[in-house]
Amino acid sequence: MKPYGSFPRDISPARDLIDFWLTRMPRLYTQVERFRHWINWDKRLYLSLINPGDVVLDIGANTGTHTVIFSHLVGKSGKVLAFEPVPASFERLQANLARRSRFANVSAFQVAIGNPASRHEGTTIIVPGEDPTQASLRVQTGGSWAAGPDFREYSCPLTSIDAEVSDAALSRLDFLKMDIEGGELDALKGAARALSTHRPFIYSEVYEKWTAGFGYTSADLFALLRSLGYDGARVFHQSGVRAIGLDDGTIAGLFEASTNVLFFSDRHRGLVESFDRRFHVGAPISRE
Repeated sequence: MKPYGSFPRDISPARDLIDFWLTRMPRLYTQVERFRHWINWDKRLYLSLINPGDVVLDIGANTGTHTVIFSHLVGKSGKVLAFEPVPASFERLQANLARRSRFANVSAFQVAIGNPASRHEGTTIIVPGEDPTQASLRVQTGGSWAAGPDFREYSCPLTSIDAEVSDAALSRLDFLKMDIEGGELDALKGAARALSTHRPFIYSEVYEKWTAGFGYTSADLFALLRSLGYDGARVFHQSGVRAIGLDDGTIAGLFEASTNVLFFSDRHRGLVESFDRRFHVGAPISRE
């Protein structure tokens, strides 16, 4: 079985140019990806599900490696909103966009996403040691947090997806990527109106160590999405992709490691079934 991973942090200018032109031909790029010695499920998913003209939200954009490919895939007629609260990461995000993005279609915001009671609420983002990739709105225990109490704190505004969608006057919302170390449930509560209206794909990290820091479980997350009209999911787990029902969020051990999950509704079932056939997605995970 091939190992798997995500996007490299830095690539050469030549590789960057090739990557851009391949995003203009997603089906060809998907075929090229099959020849890698490792599997980039993030890229396979984005190439399969994101189209020109789409509107994408990147929640927890970090330094912008995912934001850039979103920008290229949605093209001139699309739009990307990227949110990253950590100052150093936000600076690198802006630098990456200036260096790599070929379209002026990204709006970047140095804010945290949650479910604030007030539009002007502030919060604190906490960074464990020297690892801003695991910054969280709560003190955590897993990953880089296990090294000890060497934390850095930064004040930042806290906003909601609903507020940002309203401010940007978005008439559509197609894809939402979220990687915010346990803050997912609050972020989705603060997106209830947008999700109920548009039902975009949601591609989110789910990790029980992060969710525990916020006092909820994966079952709570799945229950909220069911209430908002979502009825299917694909779990990117142990180098493969498996189907899962939204009533199966408490399968023992499923989220003991950091795991990415794609949530969808009937609106996108055809695209998901095509993705399943292309990449031989397995049968639903069993409780046994």
